[in-house]
Amino acid sequence: MIEYPSRYVTGWDERSEEYKAGIVKYWQAEVTRYTIQKQEAEDYLEGRSKK
Repeated sequence: MIEYPSRYVTGWDERSEEYKAGIVKYWQAEVTRYTIQKQEAEDYLEGRSKK
């Protein structure tokens, strides 16, 4: 869960519930995507160091 989204979105309290849900869902997808990319990069670098 994203903590305190109001810190990052101006007018958070005035936004619709649909907007809030959408932006949080987008952020969660970004976190997942970057986590996967990080792991892939680490795996790649680990494989290179073993050669």
